Amino acid sequence: MNNRYTTIIFRSRIVEVEPFRRFAEQAAALGATHVNVDSLPYNRWRWEKDRQDPYPNWSIIRFSLFDAAVPELLAPWFPADHAERSLEIIARKGEILRELGLKGSVWGCEPMWLPEEVYLAHPEWRGPRCEHPLRARKPYYAPCIDHPEVLAMYRESAARICGLAPVDRFTFLTNDSGGGICWSEGLYPGRNGPAHCEHRPLAERISGWMSAVQAGAAEAGLEAQIQLIGTIPQTEVGSVERQLIKGQGIGGGGTAIAGSTNYLYGSFLYPVKELPQTADFAEQLERAFKSKAQTLLVNFPSEASVELMEVYRRFGERPTDGIYARAGLLKTAADAVAATGSEDKLLELWEHIRRAVEAVKPMENGGPVLLLGVTAQRWLTRPLVPYPMELPQETKAYYRPFQFQARTEEHAADLMDCQAAKLIQGKHGTWLAGKLLDTALGHVAQAIRVAESLATDGNQVLHRLRVLRCLLRTVRHTSRYQDLLERAAVSTTEREVDRGGTARVLPVEMQFVVRAETDNVQELIRLLEQAAIPPIITAGCPEEESVFELAPIPELIGQLKMKTALMLKHEPDHKRLLAAAESGRSGGVGG
Repeated sequence: MNNRYTTIIFRSRIVEVEPFRRFAEQAAALGATHVNVDSLPYNRWRWEKDRQDPYPNWSIIRFSLFDAAVPELLAPWFPADHAERSLEIIARKGEILRELGLKGSVWGCEPMWLPEEVYLAHPEWRGPRCEHPLRARKPYYAPCIDHPEVLAMYRESAARICGLAPVDRFTFLTNDSGGGICWSEGLYPGRNGPAHCEHRPLAERISGWMSAVQAGAAEAGLEAQIQLIGTIPQTEVGSVERQLIKGQGIGGGGTAIAGSTNYLYGSFLYPVKELPQTADFAEQLERAFKSKAQTLLVNFPSEASVELMEVYRRFGERPTDGIYARAGLLKTAADAVAATGSEDKLLELWEHIRRAVEAVKPMENGGPVLLLGVTAQRWLTRPLVPYPMELPQETKAYYRPFQFQARTEEHAADLMDCQAAKLIQGKHGTWLAGKLLDTALGHVAQAIRVAESLATDGNQVLHRLRVLRCLLRTVRHTSRYQDLLERAAVSTTEREVDRGGTARVLPVEMQFVVRAETDNVQELIRLLEQAAIPPIITAGCPEEESVFELAPIPELIGQLKMKTALMLKHEPDHKRLLAAAESGRSGGVGG
């Protein structure tokens, strides 16, 4: 398949060097030309500066040139220990790539915001505001890439990274996640920037900055290509791309992307660890192959993606065209990786996983529901209680700092308020979400039954499917509870009718939901305690817990037990809502 593309990039979230070596060896064997080196320890210091504002959590999960290779002028404000560790990892990965005859790539976010102290010392560097105003508590400013000193710093950082690893492909997200370009219409706060560069053509600004990065690579003897993607209006893409020079692109049109990972937006199943989504992967490969793009970027969950690697290999040998051909491809892949006699069962397992994912895909509003709700709003660990505003701050301390919620405490108490938007809203929206979740849960149950028949010692897929079922139930219970709570606040007579025809006043129905979630949490605790290998992605240590990474398993189990204890403690509070309903008075959401 490498005859179809000039560049094939294999990408995965692999920080450690030895797993990276295994991944790079597989990439080389499958004809890849590049492997990403941007997977580094998260730059958590950006959030540590102000833990009251969740917005930098988008930044700490993104690679930035300055975070890894700190320019001399930024050294007073950037932590040297993080940069030293990052550069050491890049250098060791670079050695591996050279041994294998591969090149490196990076995927990051630029121009990334700089600390306010930098601009106090160098006010002329201050570029555009780049934060999402409804998701951040304060402004964040990216550097102005029209300023010659800023461009010199980008050249310096690129030269250092390219000198350590043979990186000649750069892809940067912009106008998002704490990055932004002066006077672009795609900036979240709207078109803005310093007055001195307002009237400079955007194409000159972008090309000049890309040229600085390319010049840094050239110092290391590499001819780099750089692609800019993100929330860039199509009108800007069209006007800019015509004026870019060799090796520069905007809008991502030159790259076809295939593959799903378990890393945040790469998968609708995050934070559950790798579950094979082979059918979707095969379809994306086919779509990419048919495109005119000369670069293929293939995402893998890990170096152990046996099923996806096999699908890729088979597709490379014989590209498919259509659903029947893809079905045949999956059959040959299953034949290669399954135990003798279990090929059809493995195909069935893959299909049920695919259908479960398809069912939850519509529950997306700026991100998948398991990411934005279960993880970033801590549905997994926060309790379902009828008066959440009455919980003391010290009681909420184990989950409240890790909610992606920058507005009021009332917004934070609303279970469905995810980044200033209602993910699931109203009686009918909750009903529809419930139908989708029931469909997903049905397919997960089927997948579990198939996995049980395939079970061997240490069957990780089976364990992860059981954990996924618990997380989907949490979505079901949490969305339903918030809907009942809001309706109970305004209704004195409304009753909920269950499938058996039993009618219950809303506060009583809420108690049934709490009981269901309590049982669900207990099952999840048992699964986590029994797991030889963690079935979900977590922080490496308690100090590294963040909005997008749950606490390590021992601490997470403690948080789940706290959730259960709080729900049981406040279960009698539903009687206050019930008393209000019976007396003809309305209840009150949150207090």
